[in-house]
Amino acid sequence: MTSYTFTTFIQRGDDELELCVIYSVSPYIAQTHLQPAEGGDCEIISARWQKILPEPLTDAEYEALQIECEERAGSDERDAAADHEDYLYEQHRDQQMMEKLA
Repeated sequence: MTSYTFTTFIQRGDDELELCVIYSVSPYIAQTHLQPAEGGDCEIISARWQKILPEPLTDAEYEALQIECEERAGSDERDAAADHEDYLYEQHRDQQMMEKLA
């Protein structure tokens, strides 16, 4: 599973509190004639306040974070795939340049 990190804000009373969230997304497996599609599930690994607070997340706040993770998952995975493609291209280009110099 790949994990992603983002920062979000939660309103408590008059205070807007900063929260660092790490979540993972299970790999998506397409449907076949033998099995249904599965994966693509989001799981919050950690959610930490930027400042130390005595109160943990409420159930409603946790559910809102879960929804935000699910909404972000697709774009975060696309960004990670694009970054990986860039990395592979750079590695290939560097290898070609080294071969030309040799």
